[in-house]
Amino acid sequence: MKSIILLAIVCVAVQANISNSDVNEMVKNLNDSIKQLEIMKQHLEGSMQVTINYLKDHAQEDNGEDGLKCFRELAKPFQDTVNLRIDESLGGYIRSSRSLINDLKSGMFDEGELEHTKHMLSEEGSYFKQMQNSVEYMLKEISQDTLTFDKTVHDKCCKHD
Repeated sequence: MKSIILLAIVCVAVQANISNSDVNEMVKNLNDSIKQLEIMKQHLEGSMQVTINYLKDHAQEDNGEDGLKCFRELAKPFQDTVNLRIDESLGGYIRSSRSLINDLKSGMFDEGELEHTKHMLSEEGSYFKQMQNSVEYMLKEISQDTLTFDKTVHDKCCKHD
């Protein structure tokens, strides 16, 4: 009888170590994705600023103060739209990943929830694939927003175009 109890204790301990190892791996993968998303966010914000600066200078050079005033009226809605897209996509996944990390570290998941989360975060799971699809969609939308903004600035704020 003592052998069975000892065997049961050893099995539970081994299972806990595996679960702890799995949790550590999930946390590591989530942290890695957060770092990548933060880098992408910085890159997008920097690229947006370069575009805005270029178009502002172009409108001002081409049409003086009227061009600059026109540009400023158009820039704010463009910036708001792009910032919202970035925050909803990248910011949303950063926040949800951090929340999931906190939940994993807190030990609040039961075994079934932990298995589900492990599968969701695996290569066969949906979390990172959904993240990738969301980011790709966001990039396409921002690209279209930028093309539209560029055309609108040229049409409304510049004399030569």
